[in-house]
Amino acid sequence: MSVLCVLTLALLELAAVPQVRAASAPAAAAQAVAVPPGTYLYVGNSGDNTLSVANTANPTATVPGSPIAIGAPEAVAVTPDGAKAYVAGNNGGISDVDTATDTVTSTLFSGPSHLGIAMAVDGRHAYFTNSRAGTVSVLDTSSDTVTGTIPVGRNPYGIAAAPNGRHLYVADNVSNAVSVVDTETNAVADTIPVGVAPIAVAVTPDGSKVYVPNATSGTVSVISTVGAAKDKVIATVPVGTQPFGVAITPDGSHAYVENFGGNTVSVIATATDTVSSTVTVGTHPYAAVASPDGSRVYVGNSDSKSVSAIDTATGAVSSFPVGAHPGGLAIGRVVTKAVTPYLDAVEAKLRQSSPGLEHTVWERTDGNALDPADPADPTSWILDVPGCFGKNPCKDRPGMNRFLGKIVANLSAAKHTIDISALGLPEFPGSLRFGIIPGIAFPDGGYYESIVQGTRNALAGQPAGSHLQVRFLMGAGYLPFSGDAPGYATKFVKDVTQGLSAGYAQRLWVNVAEMTTSAAVTAKIYTGPHTVVLPTLDGATPSWNHSKLYVVDGDTALTGGINPFSQQYIDTPKPVTDMMIAVKGPAASSAGKFLNRMWRWVCGRRKARSGDMEGVWLGANTGSPCLQNFPATDTAIPGSEPVLSVASLGVGVQVKDPASTFQFPAITDVQQANCLALSGSFKDLINNGQWATGTDARDFYTVNPDLVAQHALVEAAKSSIILSQQDVFGGCYGKLPFYRLPYMDLQLFDDLARKMAQGVKVRIVVSTPRQPDDYSVLDSLEQEEEGLRQRVMVVTGMDESQATQLMHRTLQLASLRTSEGGTWEGKQNGITCKQGSDSCTYALHTKLVMVDDKAFYIGSRNLYSAMEQDHGYIIEDAAAAQQLRQKFLDPEWKFSKDTAIVDWTTASGTWPRVDSVIQLWAPDADQPTVEVGATTQKGGSYTVEWGDGTSSDGESGQVASHLYSEGFGSYVITLHDKTTGDFSTQTVILAKQGCTFCTGNDPH
Repeated sequence: MSVLCVLTLALLELAAVPQVRAASAPAAAAQAVAVPPGTYLYVGNSGDNTLSVANTANPTATVPGSPIAIGAPEAVAVTPDGAKAYVAGNNGGISDVDTATDTVTSTLFSGPSHLGIAMAVDGRHAYFTNSRAGTVSVLDTSSDTVTGTIPVGRNPYGIAAAPNGRHLYVADNVSNAVSVVDTETNAVADTIPVGVAPIAVAVTPDGSKVYVPNATSGTVSVISTVGAAKDKVIATVPVGTQPFGVAITPDGSHAYVENFGGNTVSVIATATDTVSSTVTVGTHPYAAVASPDGSRVYVGNSDSKSVSAIDTATGAVSSFPVGAHPGGLAIGRVVTKAVTPYLDAVEAKLRQSSPGLEHTVWERTDGNALDPADPADPTSWILDVPGCFGKNPCKDRPGMNRFLGKIVANLSAAKHTIDISALGLPEFPGSLRFGIIPGIAFPDGGYYESIVQGTRNALAGQPAGSHLQVRFLMGAGYLPFSGDAPGYATKFVKDVTQGLSAGYAQRLWVNVAEMTTSAAVTAKIYTGPHTVVLPTLDGATPSWNHSKLYVVDGDTALTGGINPFSQQYIDTPKPVTDMMIAVKGPAASSAGKFLNRMWRWVCGRRKARSGDMEGVWLGANTGSPCLQNFPATDTAIPGSEPVLSVASLGVGVQVKDPASTFQFPAITDVQQANCLALSGSFKDLINNGQWATGTDARDFYTVNPDLVAQHALVEAAKSSIILSQQDVFGGCYGKLPFYRLPYMDLQLFDDLARKMAQGVKVRIVVSTPRQPDDYSVLDSLEQEEEGLRQRVMVVTGMDESQATQLMHRTLQLASLRTSEGGTWEGKQNGITCKQGSDSCTYALHTKLVMVDDKAFYIGSRNLYSAMEQDHGYIIEDAAAAQQLRQKFLDPEWKFSKDTAIVDWTTASGTWPRVDSVIQLWAPDADQPTVEVGATTQKGGSYTVEWGDGTSSDGESGQVASHLYSEGFGSYVITLHDKTTGDFSTQTVILAKQGCTFCTGNDPH
């Protein structure tokens, strides 16, 4: 739309029909060419009906498919995953562009004269303004269909979505107002008067302010979205002539306003809402967009056929050519997608269970990289602690040193935000947890020192007028016994700014939240500073943050199981074995989106300290608001790693996902999971049933997608499953009666049983039973063995003897050892450990699931029944899985296997006895046949697993044969005696030249 048309409409308040250029006919379809990975700028050129695509790394380089023929493009938006670019057409068209090939996949016409577009934070909807109709169209991006129409003011032009996903802000050009749209009701919730002819809208990344250029007034209206001034104009900033567009940098520090009539850009410092500088650009600047890293702001010059790139650090301007009348701009990323059958299987399940939580609680991204702590060690993205396999006592702690160093390095690089989440141990009376471990409600010791050091390094580089924002989300295991959140925030600021000049304290915003989202209780007894709670015995719902995350600028992330408790990991001769992993790229932003979701709950649940069991105690330093939203900067593509970020909301944050089609699976003999002490009255949220809170199992799963994801990953296994876990049993054997949970996740145990029946090998390593520091609720490994045996019998119909034989053929079950000794040795911090000491057994706290040596989950979600908020990553990469095996899983088994009570490898012996293995093949055949002759100890039948996923039966003294349809290669043949459960193995290498390790060859 021309500037004359806009100004005429604004001044005369006439609903005149704007001039629409006819769309040019699209060129004949050509063979689509893949666009190389990178970050791309998309520019709508309304003068020649095209969309220009420029690689931000080299804007003048030719991009396959660019320019793209599109009718009357006015505005552009890209989906969060970068897969699609939507173009709003002044001709009423909406075009969907596949960014991987830069081709238009669909075009629909939904309303007259689309002039603005906003993409929802989760990418599920796009919103288009219909200028002549005075409405906003709602597009479902999964089907590219319009699902709703929202009446707004007169001549709506620009539109922007709030980062919380709840509101849209629409510039009603003729009404001289901004409409605030509630996206849950798709209705206008408020109307805010602004200047004359508002034309564009931009929201700060934290969602606290909205900037609206007024084309006729020559001003920018600044709207507050929080506090007493919510939805009111709090400042009017004079800028240049005819301000048409606005873009805000990712850190929220500056708003760049395009002055169409002055050929300039006014730079507004958002801290003071004053113009800090003016930059000259091309002719008639129309719109702009900031780069993901904030280093550039790109401005479309309508009558220069160019885009100006402003260096935000220096103000320097460079330009590159595009089409005629460039207007709407957007930035997105293009990545090369890998073949990922395991991630695909998990993602398909999540789209059933939790589609409404995509891009907030779970998200799949490409273009990531595993992030080594030591560039010389490509495996050092694996941050396992203490890193002492084969060393006892464990003195140097190389793994812990590497982990703490990585915390310092990542935090030191922060430019805008540091996001930390962890579990806080409750500070029970006497500062004892269960009478054993001192309460730790905030990071301490070496963890705290590393966090302080990294934050200080980042703050030292923070420019005046900006803020380094730091959040701590601490799960409180029962809120009345939490720590001192305000005191922690105050001390942290003091320690971080020590040695820096006084002004740096004003550049640091800190929030500390201690939170419990759910705890079903029946009575509270106040005893001085603490509260004794009598919970329900028919199903307590203990839920609090249990995730362990270090997210910096939405660019790097550490996730896993390591708690920031120095006396359990550092200042002790018996350190916990645990793991985090380091990732950089869009997956870090995915983790940040989950934390944003939790902080929106936090900022709405603040309360004064009391005996309440649920809620939030918040500490913040002077001047810091409740930091409910950190911007998601997910367009960097440091690598090609596909990563699925999966998290959970536990209980109390959201009851269910209303968009879910999830059906809870039928589970037989659910009572097997009952906690024995509470059988009869106990209600089981994990395995089915309804709890006192009104939450039922089906709804619980819809808001806890990481639980669904873990099940789906196990179900996808074809040959092997490895579980390295604190435990796979719940709290039935725990020391506190109110924390008793179902002691089995029956879906998990049933999945394992089915997989073992299919011949999949399963390895489980857990903490030492009766581990004195509360890292095991088991009395013995036999409890887990018996629980699994019962589920094998339920799932397969086998009797006890048959189930035992199956487990002996497919299962390895052991407790952790990290050296030859059965316990830790050494002396530290007043604790002495000697060989054989029951107080110094091994504690395992990893949460690791690997399938088929190809895909794995690492995070904070336990496999025993739990309902807290958690986070983890699922990665499908055979090379990374091999690194994980070599560095951690293989050494873990090397020392732990001596404790195994079941081990399918040691059960292999001389029976059944292999009498003959003969390869038969024709000279021109590619599929050999093998005949096996065997004798069983008692003359019964046997089963042959041929090593290619198939099996058949044979009789003692007879021959079984098999055609290898997969062709020549190496296979491990396993023979199982059906009577005794014994088995033996025979490796063969089949080749056209003959079989290696066979007893004979028969070419014919």
